[in-house]
Amino acid sequence: MNIKEYINKSYPNSILPMYEAKGETKIYFPTIAAALIYWFELEGQISDGYWENSRPYNHWKWIIDAEINIDKDKCGYTGPTHRLRYSTEWLRKYVKKAMKGQGGDYDWTIRVFNYAKLGSILTEAEFKKMNDKSDYRSVLENMPEEPVDQAGLEAAYATSDYRKKYWESVKSFFTDDILKRYYESNYGWSEFEDDLELAENAINTPIAE
Repeated sequence: MNIKEYINKSYPNSILPMYEAKGETKIYFPTIAAALIYWFELEGQISDGYWENSRPYNHWKWIIDAEINIDKDKCGYTGPTHRLRYSTEWLRKYVKKAMKGQGGDYDWTIRVFNYAKLGSILTEAEFKKMNDKSDYRSVLENMPEEPVDQAGLEAAYATSDYRKKYWESVKSFFTDDILKRYYESNYGWSEFEDDLELAENAINTPIAE
């Protein structure tokens, strides 16, 4: 029996057998805001960020090709289970300090709030139009605090060839209507905490298909 056969036989319900488990994991988020917190931030923290060196060493493999779904009646994931608890208490503290003007990297932490704020005003159809997350993340990390329309956001953000590359890929998404709803949103700290908790629960709770 080789090591792969041993692992698959000995740990049938853990993350360990997932070397070839692509496409099996589905994550269900009750809100789009919670989904964007995961997709734009927690996914990367699991694979090569805050939890990168956690054990078991390959705990992150469960998110490979994970399918993101929005379902107000579901919160959890299907497929092979993992054994690591992904607590977001550390992230909550960072963002709270940033919102109070305290702590270190303001741009990095406040953007997580911006991800959720954007998600809070999107329809499911609008969410499904999103593709390469890095392009959206780059814009949201540098969102002007004062309201702008599409032309204003382009002028404020696309100030270099590097940024213009990102902007061109998401320009059609950041319509005047979406930006108006974003800036008029009353989404605040308590809503963010709720969505962060939903995101945490979704990636830690095995559920039936």
